[in-house]
Amino acid sequence: MYSVEGAAIVAVPIVRVGSTRVSHHQVLRIALDDGATLEVSAGHPLATGKPLSSLTEGSHIDEQHRVISIEQIPYVYDRTYDILPRSSTGTYFAAGALLGSTLLTPGASDLAHR
Repeated sequence: MYSVEGAAIVAVPIVRVGSTRVSHHQVLRIALDDGATLEVSAGHPLATGKPLSSLTEGSHIDEQHRVISIEQIPYVYDRTYDILPRSSTGTYFAAGALLGSTLLTPGASDLAHR
């Protein structure tokens, strides 16, 4: 897993994997200007901590990726998943875009540094 430490992108282990049971869940399908597509829950945090639901067409998901389109679609699985990388930022790359982790809480932050 790749994360950010200071100004560097580094390979780090995954400290924890979390999952949440869902039913009739919706996710955002976000198309980026480099051709990548993300399908993520609206409340999932960006690296800045803001939720993905704060994005609009033309805004940036991170410094390198601009949002081309966003649509809400049904999620066909019964669980959502997230990971916590072992880094001081708790961020990780998905489809090349930098995201935050829903698992990064004050207690999880201590765990991520070990």
